Amino acid sequence: MIRLLIPVTFLLASFTMLPAQDSTSIPLTRFQPSDLRIMSYNILLGGIVDQERQSYFESIIKSLNPDILALQEINSRQVNTARSNIATWLNDNNFTAVGLSRSNALVTRYPILNSAQFIDSGNSSVILLDTEAELGSKLLVINTHLAFMPESSRQEDADEIIMRLREWRSGTGPFELESNTPIVHVGDFNQRSPSPILTTLTEGDIIDEASFGADFPPDWDGTPILDLNSIQNADTVNYTVSRGRTVKIDYVFYTDSAIEVGNHYVLNTRIMTQDDLTTYNLETADTDSASDHLPTIMDIASILSVSVETISSVPAKFILLAPYPNPFNPSTTIKYSVGQAVHVELTVYDLLGRQVSTLVNEPPAAGEYSMKFNARGLASGAYFVRLTAGAFVESAEVIFAK
Repeated sequence: MIRLLIPVTFLLASFTMLPAQDSTSIPLTRFQPSDLRIMSYNILLGGIVDQERQSYFESIIKSLNPDILALQEINSRQVNTARSNIATWLNDNNFTAVGLSRSNALVTRYPILNSAQFIDSGNSSVILLDTEAELGSKLLVINTHLAFMPESSRQEDADEIIMRLREWRSGTGPFELESNTPIVHVGDFNQRSPSPILTTLTEGDIIDEASFGADFPPDWDGTPILDLNSIQNADTVNYTVSRGRTVKIDYVFYTDSAIEVGNHYVLNTRIMTQDDLTTYNLETADTDSASDHLPTIMDIASILSVSVETISSVPAKFILLAPYPNPFNPSTTIKYSVGQAVHVELTVYDLLGRQVSTLVNEPPAAGEYSMKFNARGLASGAYFVRLTAGAFVESAEVIFAK
């Protein structure tokens, strides 16, 4: 939360004017009903449980209908009330919540499989969600609220976050994390772009390597994670602080190696047309009255279908095991053994013999492998998984049942 008086000249330099968009405002709805929606929102001193501001939050949350709410500026005593309010507003008793960091909480429709504070300051937490049925994969959410001052403390936290991710990737983490689990890192980072802090969080460029070790690009494929950099729903600016102050300090980062993004935007009711406000049951004053920050929305459209992981030592022969589960919706796991280093192809065909997916096309080392095939976007019905390894060919039938 920002309480200092900031010069107007600085504020005008603190947001990005993006290329002109189509004059039509961004729709607030998901592109596809099945897309999973995440909202990140600094709610200003627990405003979601404040009697004077609850009605504004109710309008916003009912209109956007998020599946996961990453909240900042909420203390542990307020978490259960916030969860109860959200469950009532959205008429869904499946919502659960966890508050681990000093001012963060996650409220979610999906079961929480594990959670932990992530860094020593208590300014960041990690939550693993059971989204297998919706995405074909678990989802890791990192919810962070870095301190407003001093900048050196924010940089130290950012360095530690990357160090913890590096350690986790090597097997030392707060809980087990499967390879290629999609990661969304959201929150109020209290930092205006550009800055070394944001470079650290996206590119893994650790400043204090003496204390926190070597740089570590945080995406699974060894590249930076992406800044979603959403624009406002009815404008071409991307600032996230409300009440007329054009500052972006709230961010959404994600592993684009694993996540395909659907709709995304920053909600600002003050700039919406009356027709749009009426359509979504909102009022002009809603976002300014609820908080001094604006909510950021990200929809996950799908998870990449390929996820390969070596799971044990060298096998004696080539084997294609029965995929499980089968029938499946929307993903199934395929395990196979490679007895020697030959070129391997793992492909999926429909009943007419048309190839619909190439899961593997490479000469891997001998070993046992596990592959996840996600059929989202395909028609229901029977498909054939075929393993070709040198002269070895074997197929297995799978049933995609929506």
